[in-house]
Amino acid sequence: LRATERTFEGKKLVALTFDDGPSPETTPKLLDILHEKDVLATFFVLGNQARNNPDVIKRAAKEHHEIGSHTMYHQNLIRIPVSAAESDINEAKSTIKNILGHEPSYTRPPYGNYNETVQKIANTPLIIWSVDSEDWRTKDPSAILATTMSEVHDDAIILMHDIYPTTVEAVPTVIDTLRQNGYEFVTIPELKKARRIELKKGEAYYNLTP
Repeated sequence: LRATERTFEGKKLVALTFDDGPSPETTPKLLDILHEKDVLATFFVLGNQARNNPDVIKRAAKEHHEIGSHTMYHQNLIRIPVSAAESDINEAKSTIKNILGHEPSYTRPPYGNYNETVQKIANTPLIIWSVDSEDWRTKDPSAILATTMSEVHDDAIILMHDIYPTTVEAVPTVIDTLRQNGYEFVTIPELKKARRIELKKGEAYYNLTP
């Protein structure tokens, strides 16, 4: 279903977000699952991975997923010189623009770490998260499901990583279980629109509760 045709009045919403890809192995499998389940997600891609796998993010964008930036090289932006942070953020933007024809509208700083300088350089809304599935730590589908369900709430932004086979394995059950609990899935721009929130450049958002 095209994003423009979807309405979310009076519904519980969550945004699935995936970091660190695209991976040539796991991301296409994830896209197959999302397509089959009719779920739209937001991908915070690494510029160096996007550059190596342009077809994967072109496919994701074509299937109406939102593509955001997770910087070029996944450095801790608050621990490196300002000039290095600036080039990391800007190189990712131009890399994504070269592939998709436009710059990403959203940035997720690696580790969720940012300061005023990073906020200023990014010059887009910073999208953090309110639910960490801890998929990177447990690498266990049942633990990923349990953690996600224990923390989920309306307007949640859920953090996952599309580079782990165990995450891709967990996703169908996570989707089914969230749906059984009355949740619908949206991209970050859809969530913003549904909750009538104006996202400001340089501001950081952990969820989109009005």
